[in-house]
This record gives sequence, C-alpha cells and structure tokens, in this order.
Amino acid sequence: MIATNRKLVGISRGSGAGRSETRRRGQSANPGFPKTRMIAIVLSIAALSGCTAYNNFVDAFFKGDEETIRIGVFEPLSGAYAKYGAPERTGIELAHALYPDVDGKAVQLVLADNESNLRQAREAAQKLIEADISVVLGSYDSTLSIAGGEVFQESGVPAIAITNTNPVVTDAFDVYCRVCPVESEQGFAAAAYAADNLRTKKAAVLKERDNDFAVTLTKNFSESFAEKSGAGDAGILTVEYDGGQTDFAEQLKAIEKFGAKVVFFPGAWDAGVRAMTEAGRTGFSMHFLGTDEWRTDGMLTGYKSGAMPSMAFTAYYSENADMTEMSSVFLKAYRGKFGADAVPDPAAALAFDAYLIALESIRAAGSPADRKAILTALRGTKAFPGASGEITFDENGNPIKPITIITVSDGKFISIDTVSPEKKKGK
Repeated sequence: MIATNRKLVGISRGSGAGRSETRRRGQSANPGFPKTRMIAIVLSIAALSGCTAYNNFVDAFFKGDEETIRIGVFEPLSGAYAKYGAPERTGIELAHALYPDVDGKAVQLVLADNESNLRQAREAAQKLIEADISVVLGSYDSTLSIAGGEVFQESGVPAIAITNTNPVVTDAFDVYCRVCPVESEQGFAAAAYAADNLRTKKAAVLKERDNDFAVTLTKNFSESFAEKSGAGDAGILTVEYDGGQTDFAEQLKAIEKFGAKVVFFPGAWDAGVRAMTEAGRTGFSMHFLGTDEWRTDGMLTGYKSGAMPSMAFTAYYSENADMTEMSSVFLKAYRGKFGADAVPDPAAALAFDAYLIALESIRAAGSPADRKAILTALRGTKAFPGASGEITFDENGNPIKPITIITVSDGKFISIDTVSPEKKKGK
C-alpha cells in the first residue's frame, strides 16, 4: 500500500521523472518516454508469429532471468486507436519510472501492439503469455480487451483494464479488474450531486433518442434521483431529442413547464453546448449536468458562462482534486515530463494507478510467478490510494471509488466536488 512517505511498501522508488473509450476525445499525451531501467519489448506480431526463432528468443530472453518481473502492456501502439491508447502507456511509464521494482526485483514492461484490431489482439495477448508476464495492463477500447481477455482467461493471467467502461470486460472474465468505473456509475453520481448539492426536488433528463450510451445513464439517474430527492417518480421528466438536432426550444419549454431546475444531459459535448446556448438565449434558469464526454477542448471554448446556464459534469479524474497523496505524486511526475502547465489526460492517471495496483498485487502474492495468488491479491484490493482516488474492487472486479464533479471557469476545467461511493448509492 501507499505509505505516508509516498512510497509503495515493498516497492522501492527510482530516480525517474521528478481518455477512456473511443467516444472520449481528451488530449493525447506524448507516449514517448526515456526507458530508464526498463526494457520495453515491442512484440511484432506480423514478423514473429509462428516463428521458431521467436520461441527461442522468448525462452532465452524472458525465461532465463528469474529475478525480473514482467508486466505486459497490451495496447494499440498502431492503427486507428493508437492516439487514444497513448495516454495509457504514458501513465504506465511514468509510474514505472518512479517505482521500477518490487522488493528489489526489477520490473520490465513488455509492450504488445494489438494494432487496434480484434484478430491481432488475440495474437498479441498470446505473445504476452509466451513472454511469461505476471500481470497485463490494458487495452484501450473494451472490444480489444474482450478479445485479449479470452486468451488471458485461458492462461489464468491477471489483467487490469484502464479506461474500459463496458461491463462485459469484467462480467465475462474473472481475470479482469478495472480502475475506471463503468459508464452507468456517472448516472448515480450526477443524481447524488443534484439531490444533495443542488437540493432540487425536480429534475429532467434531456436524452438523445436511440442512443444506447444514454439509456442506462438515464435509468440510473432517474431512479437514484427519485429516491434521493424524496420526490419519487413525480420529480423526474425525460425529454428526448434527435441526434444532430440544433433547435432545443421545444424540449426546453417542456422542461421549464415541468419546473425542473436541473437538467441531466448524458450526451455529446457539442449537443450540450447547443442546448445550453438555447436555454441562455430564452432566459430559462436551469443547471445542466453532463458526463465525462464534456471534458473536451470544444467545451472549454464553446461554453460561455455569462450567456449560458450554470453547468457541471461527472469525471473520473481531475488534476485539481487532491484525492490522495498519490494524486500529487502523479501530477508532479506528469508535469515534470510534459511541462509545468500540462493538463494530464485522465487516462494517464488511471494507468498510473493500474500499474501501482499491479505491483502491490505481485508483492502481496509473494511471487511474480504465482498468477493465481496475484489474481487473488488483485481482486482483494481495498482502499488503495491511487492518483484518481481511493480504489476498492467489488466482487466483479469493478472499482468502488469516488467520481469528481467538474465545471468550466475562466476557460479551465475546475473540480468543484467529489461524490463518494457512499453518496452515490446511499439515500
């Protein structure tokens, strides 16, 4: 665990540096990082698959060193998702630079490129198994993790998803845990904020018609708000709009007539800006609540506080929220690498946490070769102080952790509140 001196117990600290799924479009950090005390092996699937020379290489290079711990980095290093997977790799490498060993045994990061492709994902996963890794981190995109998960499950290799929000990743594979909450958790958090902080008895959901992403979020928000506010179903109104719609006058009039002072908007940031612009122009007094899809540069430039209603949105990380001591450790390392004013991609913070949890699980297991013990330790993680908040895994390997509430102020994202797991689910 993390001690008060910011060191991981059993993991010595080195002298290193002083976005979630495809629908997210956060800043992509530069994946390049000096390989101090690290051997990064990129497994080239096309060139080495089925090759006897490769098998000999694996036996000689990986399995000949019993004092080295190998952690697999299962990411799209090329292909359509490469730029989205880059922040995950960045966070892993930042953490590795700070914590490069476990109880004196050096940690190697073994990189496997799944090429943003389902077929290659299975092959890349198999190469990691052959490389004798102890734990796998990744991949970006839930479908790639699911493809690799079939291989990891067969081999009993523990894996930690970083930004996957699809429930299937942990529901289908016992070996997988995740550090990013499933998307539906944002509905509970938004409801808690609306009822407890905004103290309203009436709320509306402005939902895009035929949008699968919004269905569960709408259900969770509505049911939770109805209970928390004490107003029951009479306190909730759901109004739909069409994708690409530019005029929200009809929907906003219905919400105004209902008397809702809070509007939950589980949709894209640009649609949110259009709706808030319309509300501001017509003088409707409403507080808009969005999801982590609103954390984009477009929202920073599109939201005009003086001309639009007040707003906030749920998020998995904020550099302004000092959740644990490790939050400042991560932020210092990130800005030491990318500049004093650099704003970390949330995926990098989540990846940082995934690496640290992997190390703690290996240490607790007592042996990097005992995958069963590592998995037991991993799934038993409780109150781990990560950069993105305190993390406990439930019986399905999903994180019980806080969600941050963020707003836009002076052209910047600012954390204004944190919704604890107790507040999300409690009355």
